[in-house]
Amino acid sequence: MWKIANRNFPYLTETSVLFAVAITFLNDHYFKYQYPGFIVGKLSDFAGIYYAPFFMYALISFFKNPVKNHLRLQPYFFLASVLIVDFLFVVLKVTDLRIWFVDFFSRYFFRIKIVQDWTDLFALAMNCPTYLVARKYFITESV
Repeated sequence: MWKIANRNFPYLTETSVLFAVAITFLNDHYFKYQYPGFIVGKLSDFAGIYYAPFFMYALISFFKNPVKNHLRLQPYFFLASVLIVDFLFVVLKVTDLRIWFVDFFSRYFFRIKIVQDWTDLFALAMNCPTYLVARKYFITESV
């Protein structure tokens, strides 16, 4: 189980989430340079849209209540995390705000590159598998 400041976030150690993070890392640092092409170009987008809502949920819930263990997901709160990630993805992929973001981030952190490509929006289809995996961590109330 993964802990941040002694708080549990079991959904971050979900095998598929860790696999998506590994795929993104390998794709961005190796595959894109060794095997350039359409599929390799989309792989990080699909993997990122899959795992980013879990990290967004953990980040928001940690700052919302840092003393609580976050073993279960609140369904509507997780949906809000998905929508935030999707909104940021669309803004960074298809608007001119990406130019400002790339300039800012590259100046103060490290150099990045974001290519404008409308076909990247197909990655939003990964919201379905994300939801299916997240369901097993949802808080359920018995009646």
